[in-house]
Amino acid sequence: MTIQLKNIEFSYSNSLQKNVLSVDDWSVASGKKLFIYGPSGCGKSTLLNLVCGIIRPSLGSVTILGEALNKMSSRELDRFRSNNIGYIFQQFNLINYLSAIENITLASQFSLANKTINIDHKITSLLETLKVNSEDWSRPVNTLSIGQQQRIAIARAFINNPKLLIADEPTSSLDEPSRDNFMSLLTTLCEANKTTLLFVSHDTRLKHHFNLVQKFTDINNAAGKH
Repeated sequence: MTIQLKNIEFSYSNSLQKNVLSVDDWSVASGKKLFIYGPSGCGKSTLLNLVCGIIRPSLGSVTILGEALNKMSSRELDRFRSNNIGYIFQQFNLINYLSAIENITLASQFSLANKTINIDHKITSLLETLKVNSEDWSRPVNTLSIGQQQRIAIARAFINNPKLLIADEPTSSLDEPSRDNFMSLLTTLCEANKTTLLFVSHDTRLKHHFNLVQKFTDINNAAGKH
């Protein structure tokens, strides 16, 4: 099992609402591609932050890849994330003035798994697989098209061979052809690497790319009670 949440309660300290998240028992099996849909602001990103260990539950347990995140220290959590979890953000969160190679190299330095391999070869192999033009590899990423940036974001997320990949609304700013191309690249890489994919969005047109689909309110008992 890749993800298992049990008896989760979470609220922000400045929130008037008692719980932002209330999850009884929710799990995701290894190798699955799960799509969670719900409107913006309903708590989807909060769920992802719990799964990553960025925030901790008020009550309950978060177990990822058999490890209890709520029992880890901050340093242990950082190491665990680096070695096991990839993340693709809504706005990609690339460092604009760095090149594709520099952005991916920076991400690779946090993982123990890359200490004994030829990281330069691994990066170029990923960029070639994702069809990033070689003349763009050394250019600042803010000079590249959105299409090239999205491929670089995927490469960065995969550089540490994550067992779990999390994607938070990464297609929200893409047109339809770019969106479909992004999804095809992403799901193909997940299947090739046997990576579990947890993808959240408000865009239900993406459902057909996944073998599991869940409505956020079916996971979170507190959703819809704002």
